[in-house]
Amino acid sequence: MSAASHLPFVRICLAFIGGITLAHHIGPYRWVAITVLGVSLVGYASLIRLGTHRKSHVWRAYGGLLGLVGIVALGYLYLLRHNQSPYTHTLAALDQPLQGYVITVIEEPETRDTTTRLTAVITHVRTLERWEPCTVKLRLCIKSAVPYDIRYGDVYEVVGQPSRIPAPRNPHTFDYRAVLQREHIYYQDQVASVKKLGHAPPKTYKAFFLAVRRHAKRLLIRHIHTQPEQDVMLALVLGMQSELDLSTKTHYINAGTMHILAVSGLHVGMLYSLLNFLLSSLMGLPPRHIGRNVLILASLGSYACLTGLAPSVLRATLMLSCFLVAGWLSRIRCTYNTLASSAFLLLMAQPHLLFSVSFQLSYLAVGGIVYLQPRLYRCIRVKHRGLDHLWRWTTLSLAAQLAITPISLYYFKQFATYFIVANWIVVPAAFVILGLGLGILLTSWSTALSMLVSALASYVTGLNNRFVAWISSLPGSAIQDIYVDMPWLWVSYSLSIALLMFLQSRKLGYLLAATGIACAFGLHRARTGWVRYGQQGVIFYSIPNHQAVSFVQGPSAVYCADTPWLAQERKYQRQVAPSYGALGLQVKHRYSWQTAAQCSTFPLQTWQGYTLVVWGRQKLVFVDRLPTPQSYPLPKIHADLLILERNAVRNLATLINQFAIDTLLIGASNSAAVAWQLQAEAMQYNIDFHSLHHNGAYTVYG
Repeated sequence: MSAASHLPFVRICLAFIGGITLAHHIGPYRWVAITVLGVSLVGYASLIRLGTHRKSHVWRAYGGLLGLVGIVALGYLYLLRHNQSPYTHTLAALDQPLQGYVITVIEEPETRDTTTRLTAVITHVRTLERWEPCTVKLRLCIKSAVPYDIRYGDVYEVVGQPSRIPAPRNPHTFDYRAVLQREHIYYQDQVASVKKLGHAPPKTYKAFFLAVRRHAKRLLIRHIHTQPEQDVMLALVLGMQSELDLSTKTHYINAGTMHILAVSGLHVGMLYSLLNFLLSSLMGLPPRHIGRNVLILASLGSYACLTGLAPSVLRATLMLSCFLVAGWLSRIRCTYNTLASSAFLLLMAQPHLLFSVSFQLSYLAVGGIVYLQPRLYRCIRVKHRGLDHLWRWTTLSLAAQLAITPISLYYFKQFATYFIVANWIVVPAAFVILGLGLGILLTSWSTALSMLVSALASYVTGLNNRFVAWISSLPGSAIQDIYVDMPWLWVSYSLSIALLMFLQSRKLGYLLAATGIACAFGLHRARTGWVRYGQQGVIFYSIPNHQAVSFVQGPSAVYCADTPWLAQERKYQRQVAPSYGALGLQVKHRYSWQTAAQCSTFPLQTWQGYTLVVWGRQKLVFVDRLPTPQSYPLPKIHADLLILERNAVRNLATLINQFAIDTLLIGASNSAAVAWQLQAEAMQYNIDFHSLHHNGAYTVYG
């Protein structure tokens, strides 16, 4: 009997994931999937019956294969069914002119300073004639000098016109629209005020749990007075990461300890360990005692409710509950089956969880711990009890990090080099902080006792914050701007699995497979490097009210932008830097336009009030100011690309007389009204054009 025969739920879960992935990438072929599902079920039943009758394992093996095909089709249909949301059939109602609309808040809002962001359902829209019913989800941002006290279930009237969530404007930037569309959110709006109409929560139980969470937040704020400690306590105990200050968040990210501030399986595991210690060591209840297990499950469920039913906590609670129930029923034969069963149940309820970063990270981390940690731990035998515990925890942290490093690099583009040392201190401290935070909530009935617990909690949290800040300040604490693409991600995991299978089975086939994967990827990277070495072009970024351009030559680039934009480093990292990583570029120089004009090594010249750049075979003419009037006619200039910036031109007639234009580019530094006017004139003159305002970034090669 093969090892895979002991992993039925692993096979089922992987097949279901395969179906969801197919539906996500190839589109809705519903009747094909239904046909495949029907045929596979009939074939499965027939072959299993035939195998049982003839006592043939071969027939049953083919039947099992057909059953997995049916599960693939089932996963495919599940995702298609989920995509048919009740929130999508009235989208057209928001594309007409509106005077206002009514919303119901369906998630707990995120408030920071004077900005409140929330997810809501539009229930009615007000057209020029009347109120009409509607069912559309949107993201609303309220910027007000006086923040609103908005709660789940509140009903508000909003004056405004929602707009479609735009696609990313610049290459390789984060696709926020795709993330929201998985939750059937297609619209957004930004307003300065709203008018409350009432309170009608869609789910009463959720409103109750969120009210408890708000009460817990008020208790923690009342007892923890300093802001950094207060923010960390709220994030660690209640999962309120929106409360975190930017500097605190940056320190935890650079130290590789941000996971303790995102309420997830780690926190659920900490709570379980605490409960297990109290019930086993202090109360003497055996592991399979019914009351003990029921109390633990109830406590874990209550904590999930306390965190606002956060998806990561629900996932971790279900995962741990599956382990507890399986152990209670004496069914733990394979940890992988229990892990796969929890993932399967979650994907059955919400198939789009597969594309959630937290879902991927949590299951990869747990899988890495289950498989790698025992093997790493056995590599070194430590006799000293204290050092043995330290080595056990080190291997656990290392196993989780090895499992998630490729996908973490893919999403976050950086690697924390001191994560092991940081986690030696931070994770035990987080365990203490979590216990003290829950202690504040449980002792709030006694002023003296709660003050004592809160003083200790503030002290421990402050020490932890200072330690994390110190780790973050060390040289080389975080290697940033690491760009990995999807092929690299697949190759890294495929190669790792092949090598691990070879080390476990000692079969030459796995080593040959790993060698083939490595060679194929090496050839692919060599070809990609050769192509990048010969690349030449210009990237015009779509940044409202600014002008930013990259001149690409082989593996390096020269970046030019207006002075105000050069000073905005965070926005540069979000809007511009991803394109450099994707193209394998190193920024050779960063110039302002004024500096570039004075640089003798950069081919930029001014002539008759125009800015000319010759890059490769492309002649670029920038018109960013009104040209100086001439008393004599100028010769007609050929421009491969004519770029209009800063509202310098509102009428193309004069430019047509002065330039032979191949393509017209309307820059993002123009106002929206001028961009529309120039676009209309370009269409009137039958000129090829591209608008950075409306079409996003533009790249020209050659």
